[in-house]
Amino acid sequence: MFQRELAAIARQQVHLSQGGLSTSELAGWLKTLSLDQLAAFADGRLATTPECSFVLPDVMLDNTEEFIAREQPDRKTSAMPAPAEIEYTRDTPLEPPRELLELTRMLAGLSTSASVGDAVVGGSFGQASYRLSLLALIGETNIGPELAPLADLPLTLQWGDDMQAVGRGEVARISAGRILPQQNNDESPAA
Repeated sequence: MFQRELAAIARQQVHLSQGGLSTSELAGWLKTLSLDQLAAFADGRLATTPECSFVLPDVMLDNTEEFIAREQPDRKTSAMPAPAEIEYTRDTPLEPPRELLELTRMLAGLSTSASVGDAVVGGSFGQASYRLSLLALIGETNIGPELAPLADLPLTLQWGDDMQAVGRGEVARISAGRILPQQNNDESPAA
């Protein structure tokens, strides 16, 4: 261990005084002394420094943070703004889309078969495609309360393989199909 410390001193190459004494020369001089001479030389000159094992590092860190915060009073801090007052709308019932209500009313009054194109096309392409997607829910049993009136209608859908020309309401053609009241479900789809 002593040899390691001497090598570390020699590597530093520091001049220790104005007289030109270097760490290499000091290491060389210490190597010439015997162990008894070194012990006698160090006797009374080295102070023992106790380790502060009673001070915990996390406590020292907390104290340091408090000290730094106290010594920098004009340090800028930012805070989140207070939350905005909002109105909860959980109890507000949602109205179903107008297209759903109109389609349900129209299909509920259906006494004879009708073309799918005549039932769903009207208004814009978006409205027609929404109505067409609602037809798939007719006859469904596991459905939400807003769609239940449409699903419970006593209707049957029959689809054909052809396309039906429409030419109105932003729809050029639509899949050929018929909506049949259940008492008239023996009719064939329109071509």
